[in-house]
Amino acid sequence: MFNIALLRTFVAVAENGSFTRAGSELFRSQSAISMQVRKLEEELGAPLFTRGMATVELTAPGEVMLSYARQILSLVSEAKSAVANVSNEDVIRFGCIEDYASRLVPGVLLEFWRQNPTFKVVTSIAEPADLAQRLGRDLDLVLMAGVAGGGGKLLRRERLCWVGSEDAPEVARMRPVPLALRPENCLPCQYGRSALDAAGIPWVRAYSASGISSLHAAIADGLAIGVFKRSLVGPGLRILDENDGFPPLPDLDILLKYAPRRGDLPAVTELGRRLSLTLAGDLRVAAN
Repeated sequence: MFNIALLRTFVAVAENGSFTRAGSELFRSQSAISMQVRKLEEELGAPLFTRGMATVELTAPGEVMLSYARQILSLVSEAKSAVANVSNEDVIRFGCIEDYASRLVPGVLLEFWRQNPTFKVVTSIAEPADLAQRLGRDLDLVLMAGVAGGGGKLLRRERLCWVGSEDAPEVARMRPVPLALRPENCLPCQYGRSALDAAGIPWVRAYSASGISSLHAAIADGLAIGVFKRSLVGPGLRILDENDGFPPLPDLDILLKYAPRRGDLPAVTELGRRLSLTLAGDLRVAAN
């Protein structure tokens, strides 16, 4: 990698045709300029100048190197300018739960970017507990699931339900209940386990996965029973209720939370407004 200071010295000598004049331009002594040029020549393994009594001229390798040196210095200047023009306020750090990040949020982010092309939204997908911990540290706003009274702006409520396979109804009658579960801090999974414990129904972890799509496939194949938001119940799944021997589940609140101070930035506020308009309704339970 070329030393930028050596390249600047080389270009200055080439453009001035003199070590002395280059030194005056760069506020360096003539001997310091000569030493830097020699270092660059040693690095390249070729002479860059022919030294005369009063002036210096570029050699053939020096002519080639001058073109590249100017390009390198131009790119360095362009990079510094680009970085200087991007502040932390130009980057919005957004956290979101997985199912909303894959279904509802992409359209909002695309429309936001079209209207605000100078801003970059960096999205992180995580469980609610992780999002809550990161808010204010490396996230500016989060869209997460929570419980009533937990703070934040309530956008909608989702109905939680038990789901099993349409093609393997016998799995719903198994005891202990074979559960398909996400990580320990997954709220729907926590609610499901707690409901079974309160009802005195034994259960066992039969399948674990970090993604919704993997759980959906496992449940549809008849490997286990799961707890989903009602709006996520897709083909191959059957909703289970008290008639199938499963206890009722609570509703899940979908919340929008802002980080202190960062939440006051106009761009962050605007993204939050767009998310609210897309997801907020009259707060009736979604997918009754």
